[in-house]
Amino acid sequence: MERYLRHDLIDWFDQEHLRATRALVIGAGAVGNEVVKNLALLGVGAITIVDFDKIELHNLTRSVLFSEDDVGKYKAEVAADAVKKLDPNCCVEFLIGDIWDAVDFSRLRNSTVVFSCVDGFIARIRINQLCSLLGVDLINSGIDSRYVSAEIFPFMRDPEVACYECNLPPSVYQRVGERFSCGWLKKVAFEEKKVPTTAITASYAGALATSLFLYSFREDAASGARRVFLDSVAHTSSSISLSKSPMCACCAGQAKERVIIRANRRIDDLLLDGMASLRSSIMVSDPILVSWETPIDFNCEEGREVIFALASHFSDADATCRRCGLKHRLAVIRDQFTVEELAEFRGMKLPGKFASIEEDGTQILVELYDGDEHE
Repeated sequence: MERYLRHDLIDWFDQEHLRATRALVIGAGAVGNEVVKNLALLGVGAITIVDFDKIELHNLTRSVLFSEDDVGKYKAEVAADAVKKLDPNCCVEFLIGDIWDAVDFSRLRNSTVVFSCVDGFIARIRINQLCSLLGVDLINSGIDSRYVSAEIFPFMRDPEVACYECNLPPSVYQRVGERFSCGWLKKVAFEEKKVPTTAITASYAGALATSLFLYSFREDAASGARRVFLDSVAHTSSSISLSKSPMCACCAGQAKERVIIRANRRIDDLLLDGMASLRSSIMVSDPILVSWETPIDFNCEEGREVIFALASHFSDADATCRRCGLKHRLAVIRDQFTVEELAEFRGMKLPGKFASIEEDGTQILVELYDGDEHE
């Protein structure tokens, strides 16, 4: 095709592979703009863009796909429209939301590669967890006003490769903890710090991330997970291999054998299906606020209030007793249950994106959904 004439002059370039590629881009901000633009110009066959945010005026200094007329519109939708103009042959979709809520296992598993272009550690950790569990290649990028990093985790080719969390320093988890009180209740007083960035570091990051993908399917591609780091002021760069950690919070406990199924999140249905034996432990992907408990030391009759909902939907302000007005209610938060313990919550739904059960060395991943699959 004449459109890709210059690509055809590159002896190692595989245009057909790009045409067959299904890229999932999480985050349509500064770096996401650059990645999406690069993928479209390279001739990638299908791109899905995921973001929950709307365009603000300050985004325009770093986002090549947005204009002033787009302020107030959803980033993912505007970016998708821009792709159609860059390459009408590209099949582009957009989803309003984040990967946890908007992207199901099927779409993830059918993706060739996932680009993590988000600006928070919690989002990166969740994207890494899904890609690691489902065996989908992940490319992560990060920037500030000077430095750029891009990392590749080829889970599809090597399920035993290091994941994003394998090399996270303890300070990252401390920063995540600053956003939540004990047990993943949101801190009302928490203020998100903004990272200063420029169009320069965004374009570097988009180029590095796309380049890592472009070279990943060559026969001479470097094996294992690795990170490229660039200083945009000193114009120096480095590339290092990333080693797997036996203590990793994400991948250390994953079983080698894995089965993936879908199930209705109604607890009655889950117990009826008998997916786990009575001795099994069921891990849930998200911390659950089981109940509020009022200590007997307080002269209050509120006692125990069963909640059984995502802990992240509540804040530390909810610890205030509705009867006496004192902030003394204790949150009972768990992410692990036995079958017998789940039976207490019959008639309710199991919150979270998925559940994990290990039976005889095999990890059963249960993607949870609402309602009837045939509706």
